[in-house]
Amino acid sequence: MIQTPPIPCAYHYSLDPSWQQSLIDVLGGTLEDDKILTLPASVATGQSIFLQVLPGLSVSLFDFIFHQPIAFSRVPSNEEFLIAYFEMSDEMTTHVTDGIARKISYHATLGMGLLDCSTLNDITVPVDTRMYNLRLLIDKQYLKTLVDPYDEMEVNKLLFDQSKNTMSFYSHIDSKSKILLNSLKNKSFDDPTIEVHLRGLSFHLLYYLVEKSKTIEPILTKISEHDILKIMVTSEYLLKNLLSNFPGLTDLADMAEMSLTKYNLLFKKMFKVTPKAFFTRQKLLLGRKLLQNGHVTNIQDLAYELGYSKPSYFSALYKKEFGGLPSADLNA
Repeated sequence: MIQTPPIPCAYHYSLDPSWQQSLIDVLGGTLEDDKILTLPASVATGQSIFLQVLPGLSVSLFDFIFHQPIAFSRVPSNEEFLIAYFEMSDEMTTHVTDGIARKISYHATLGMGLLDCSTLNDITVPVDTRMYNLRLLIDKQYLKTLVDPYDEMEVNKLLFDQSKNTMSFYSHIDSKSKILLNSLKNKSFDDPTIEVHLRGLSFHLLYYLVEKSKTIEPILTKISEHDILKIMVTSEYLLKNLLSNFPGLTDLADMAEMSLTKYNLLFKKMFKVTPKAFFTRQKLLLGRKLLQNGHVTNIQDLAYELGYSKPSYFSALYKKEFGGLPSADLNA
């Protein structure tokens, strides 16, 4: 079967609504009031909304199901702003930032990205599944006024020093932000309150980022891009082998070409959990997806398929992770 080559779509962001025209020029569609973007039905169903929340802060919310493969490429901009991605798509979305690939989604450990507008960012989205994400565009000078109390921190040099204007940082989404994002996800674009909720959520996420700026300095300054890539190789290996047993820290450290101590330390810095905890969570997420999609009908068989010799142990881990037994999702 011959696969349809993806449609290349290069675009750039700006703090004003003019950037949306670059999408229309390639994909077609209509733009209503400089806010609501609708693409041709043959390309995608759904819409996006763009709002200028206040001077120096804008927000873009995407809710599309693409029917054709699209190769999105955000080209670097000479402007001075940061882009914060909050990914709420259930399926994995691949971000390639300056040559380094990261898979992020609502259910994955990585769900948030903070990128400088001068970086090149390519995004691969799944076809015929819902793509839902929010992006804050934050003027650097405006952000600097908010983080000035922490001006002595090295992170501010990375955020505001133009000679180091290539920052990229990926992390998890905190639980409160996930709840608020998920609440917005359940709203229709026809809901008259959606703009109010989107503006309020933008302020919450901005505050969250300001608070997070206190803690990202050690990661930004102590993990090289080379080491990040090596760690990502091992995380990709774990994701591709969820039906197998955990390979062990020694094997993973060898794969990353690091000492055991260094590997474990850097993995925890990047993913906030140990490699074993990361592997277990992703395995359980896979099990939950199989249950909810109706791909399995027996808890015992699922436990064995995921590599657990004792279904009761699998059920205990499942309940600890999701707050309920797998049987609840089996009948959902």
